[in-house]
Amino acid sequence: MTELGDGLSDLEAALLGLLSVRPMTGYEIRHHFDRALAPWWDTPRTQIYPKLRELESRHLIEHEYVVQESKPNKRLYSPTDAGRDLLQDWLKGTIPWPDLRHHMMMRLFLGHLLAEDDLRALLTDYRDRTADWSARLRDIEAKFAKSLSGPYRDA
Repeated sequence: MTELGDGLSDLEAALLGLLSVRPMTGYEIRHHFDRALAPWWDTPRTQIYPKLRELESRHLIEHEYVVQESKPNKRLYSPTDAGRDLLQDWLKGTIPWPDLRHHMMMRLFLGHLLAEDDLRALLTDYRDRTADWSARLRDIEAKFAKSLSGPYRDA
């Protein structure tokens, strides 16, 4: 069994969190990761399956084979009690400070080295992309608003 001191990486916590909703196949995990977490958490898809194998070797998740008649058999992953406990510890842990490098602020600080039109174009582009990001966040909020107060809140 994994000792609590081993901790979880952020990706491991995300995978355990998704599996705490319900047992899922690797394909379903990727789909739900893309739908629920990808807007603010970037993880290459190639890391998911190796991380599932690692979590299983640490006895934090387990799988059962589901036999299908006209399709290939599939693995259905679910967290173990140890995985749930470690996820709870991770959730209660201190939130680390974000990396505070801000490219726009560095460009603005060094903006005197650019022609006024070039600096204005950079700022206009940044403003437009920020507005797009803000709209995406509003869409995400609208998608999850029902689940935050509805019957799936505890899930």
